[in-house]
Amino acid sequence: MDYIEDTQKIDDQFLAKYDLFIQLNYPPYNWTDTAKAAFIKYIEQGKGGWIGFHHATLLGEFDGFPMWPWFHEFMGEFASRITSLHLLLERSRLRTRIIRQ
Repeated sequence: MDYIEDTQKIDDQFLAKYDLFIQLNYPPYNWTDTAKAAFIKYIEQGKGGWIGFHHATLLGEFDGFPMWPWFHEFMGEFASRITSLHLLLERSRLRTRIIRQ
């Protein structure tokens, strides 16, 4: 097991040592291009699995870093679903207020 605090070490050789990549509280932005390419290959070619906790699934435009499109899709376009759900809930609340009045 290795513990890293940034993506500088992540490349094909690094990931080849592991069957599972656990991403704990490290957001999916500010990854190096080498790390992104290696991680995409690792997942898409079935070389290993991934588990992410807390900020590992933080999706959106944060701290001036753009969203990583591949990771956004990997997460099932989660951010846009939350936005849609939020809008749906707001509309539902509005309808409830109108009906009650």
